[in-house]
This record gives sequence, structure tokens and C-alpha cells, in this order.
Amino acid sequence: MGPSYVDDNPLQMVQRYFEGKNMEQLNINQLNQLERELDSILVYTRGRKTEAMMKSVSALHQKEQDLANENDLIEREISAIINSGNLASQHGLLAEDPGCAHPSPLDLFHF
Repeated sequence: MGPSYVDDNPLQMVQRYFEGKNMEQLNINQLNQLERELDSILVYTRGRKTEAMMKSVSALHQKEQDLANENDLIEREISAIINSGNLASQHGLLAEDPGCAHPSPLDLFHF
């Protein structure tokens, strides 16, 4: 009977087999065991990959929400600035002197 590979670390088993060592010496039972181990490793790897992708997607969704909230805040601030300028001009609070230039509220932002 050939050597037992059941107690080996699955990754070490795979490395040894793919290096071509002892591959020809494996019997059907050992090949079946190797196939189960490879299947197990593949399932674990896919699970970890899915978990990492889900974390990434979740982080991107959070970033999207944060940016949307920030955008809403900026839009409200711009609207408030524009409205306060309109309110001031409606009540004659702005100087009528043509030499006195008042910047537009949008001039405060450098796009």
C-alpha cells in the first residue's frame, strides 16, 4: 500500500502533486481523496472570494450613500446662498452703487 496523504495539509498535497512528485504512484483511492481535497479547497476559496467581494460591494454602497448625502448638503448650502442673495436684493439691502460690485453666490465656488 502506498503512502497515506490524509494527514497532510491539503495545500502541501496539491503542491506536491502538481510538482509531479508521486502523482504516478497514487492509486484510485488516493486520487479520489485528492479530488475531495481539491474540491474542498476550491469551495473554501470561492467562499472567501465571495466574502471579500461582498465586503467590497458593501463598502462601495456606503461610499455611494456618503457621497449622495454630501451632495445633498452642498446643494442645500448653494440653494440657501442663492436664496439669501435673492432675499437681500428683493428688500433693497444691496447697494445700488454701480461701482460696488457684488459677487454672485456661485462666484464663491470655483468649478
